[in-house]
Amino acid sequence: MDDDEDVLEIGSREPRPMLTRVLIAAALLAVVGGYVVVHNNRHRASPQAAPTRSSSAPTPVPELSSSVPTPVPALPPWPQVEGACGSTAFVPIVSPKPLAQLTGVRLIVGDRLSTVDLDRGTVTPRRGLPSDEYAVNVATSAAGTYATLLRCQAEGVGISTIVRLDPAGGVRVVARGEYAQLLSGGDHPWGVIYHDDGSTTLDPLDGGRPRKAPADFMPDAAYRNLIVGATVLDSDSSSEGPQAVQLIDPATDKVVRTLGAASSMTVSDDVVLWADAYCPGGQCPLRAYDLATGTGLPIAGSVPREAGVWSGVLSPDRRAFAYLRQQ
Repeated sequence: MDDDEDVLEIGSREPRPMLTRVLIAAALLAVVGGYVVVHNNRHRASPQAAPTRSSSAPTPVPELSSSVPTPVPALPPWPQVEGACGSTAFVPIVSPKPLAQLTGVRLIVGDRLSTVDLDRGTVTPRRGLPSDEYAVNVATSAAGTYATLLRCQAEGVGISTIVRLDPAGGVRVVARGEYAQLLSGGDHPWGVIYHDDGSTTLDPLDGGRPRKAPADFMPDAAYRNLIVGATVLDSDSSSEGPQAVQLIDPATDKVVRTLGAASSMTVSDDVVLWADAYCPGGQCPLRAYDLATGTGLPIAGSVPREAGVWSGVLSPDRRAFAYLRQQ
């Protein structure tokens, strides 16, 4: 299925500056890691109705037109490069036009963790990555930027390697284990391990004792010393059912605050955003909570029930919210 990008205006309808649009697209690039939208032009001729037999004069046969339809020009192939493990990687396109101002945006992209400088137009490959491993997850905390590496022939989660990205362009191994996820935004680089019995372990990769998350809690991000996530309200349902958006303290394994019921959620720029679990007319109101101030944010907008906001990104001026919707 195709993924279409929706941008939800929040508040004023004044035009956003080019810098905001670029930052939205760039942030979507780090979280998503490279979504590809393929546009298919399908032209389907409308069938003509078959002539009916009548007792009156016979129906005249229409003349066939000799004109040739104008061919539709083919779209250029999407740019691609050789990826890890012999795969093909599709190159993300941030902007089709040259930038008229500096953005200060530097991104870590791709399964080889290359650094892209948007202003200089340069791509710097990462040094020290094993040729038989590729990156599947990147997270940034106050302690630095970390990535999860998997072996090319690995099946399922398996044993992964956690590396720290140093400023000089290299990597340093910090842990190995069955890490399925890294959490961004906190004071610690948290690694997440899901167990067969349904329990979840939160491992502070820069030292400290691993912690057990509360039952049915699914971590999504971190903020300072707190973990942001959701708890499934009905233990018999899947993660797509109603969930309680919560903040937990991993030091005590206790819930600090419950923000509300959601059908999906995300964390962007220290703001928790979620689609309400109650969706009148198929539209789910969008809710927001500022982690820095500990208060809710006034926000006017809604998303379709079938659209999850898991990969949503809030613009730096907090006036627009972009998310991906499957078609």
